[in-house]
Amino acid sequence: MRRSCSLCLLALASCITFSFAQPPDSLPCSPQAKTITVWKVGSPYYNGAPGKGISTDLKMKAKSLGCTIKVEAFPAVRFADSFFAAFEKHQEPDVLVVENKGVISGIAMRPGEYIDARGGAVMRTPAAIEGIAGNDAVSRALEAVPRSMAGLDDARSWVFLLRTSRNHPAARSWLAPPTQQQRQQ
Repeated sequence: MRRSCSLCLLALASCITFSFAQPPDSLPCSPQAKTITVWKVGSPYYNGAPGKGISTDLKMKAKSLGCTIKVEAFPAVRFADSFFAAFEKHQEPDVLVVENKGVISGIAMRPGEYIDARGGAVMRTPAAIEGIAGNDAVSRALEAVPRSMAGLDDARSWVFLLRTSRNHPAARSWLAPPTQQQRQQ
């Protein structure tokens, strides 16, 4: 009897350990929110919004989680207004990609017109960009993603998850680097 109880306990402990040791990409999209929403925000030093492209690898990984990806792009100027409005309604993105960290922390620039590296005239108005992390609730919600992932950003971008988003667990799994076991397959 003691031996069979010991075996039962060992089996139970193995099941519990196994369930907690699942790889992070085993978290699928929630049934209510089948889309991972990505917002890309341009630099205050350039006019307009960044491109909406993401890599094929990230699209395939999203599909393996049962998700689709929706990318929206915004210029940096007045982005904070759009973000705060969405955050209040609990419609914030799952992933935020910014070309300039001033969008997060705030930035002051000299006002006026200048020529950017692409050869176009840029009018800086307003000269100050409100950082979204100035709001305490937003600051707590932001979760920086390590630069190990590829296909969503470039070398000049910062990527954040929003802990309060509807699909945070799936977005986190989506952006997680592959495990050792996945790399060997």
